[in-house]
Amino acid sequence: MDLSMLQYVPRWVFALLAALVALGLAQSLPRQVGLRRSALLPIVLLALSLGGVVSSFGAVALTLPAWAAGVAVAVFGLRGRVDVAGVRYDPATQRFALPGSWVPLALMMSLFALKFAVGMALARAPGLASSVAFAAIASAAYGMFSGAFLGRAMALWALARRHAMPVLRVG
Repeated sequence: MDLSMLQYVPRWVFALLAALVALGLAQSLPRQVGLRRSALLPIVLLALSLGGVVSSFGAVALTLPAWAAGVAVAVFGLRGRVDVAGVRYDPATQRFALPGSWVPLALMMSLFALKFAVGMALARAPGLASSVAFAAIASAAYGMFSGAFLGRAMALWALARRHAMPVLRVG
């Protein structure tokens, strides 16, 4: 890649990268998160990735279903596979005690890199925006990365539901 192209990248892109790195680093440390706040990052990333699809390719017939399919593949692919062994949920306070994890940082950096690469590719070859194959693959990839966050959050919510259910005692 021609590094001189970086001079044309808007400054807010680098600010966004710094913010994502900071957010990812914060998630590498143990922390407490409320039930509602656990939904915030997946919702924001879903909206941003969908916005990325629409801004890059428009809301054309194939891009939105490809994005939705990517979300579904990630959510269902992670079902039952997200490790919540170190997570504790307190139903009284509706808060999770989460161990630190590098996975969110890796996912955020991957999504950022994908968005950056698609943007650079479209800047160098604007005709790619009308390529059905390129648009579908990029849209599905956006959906998969943001769907991974949704899948992780759904595993937390399932844990909260299990703890919130009353325990039936026999005898």
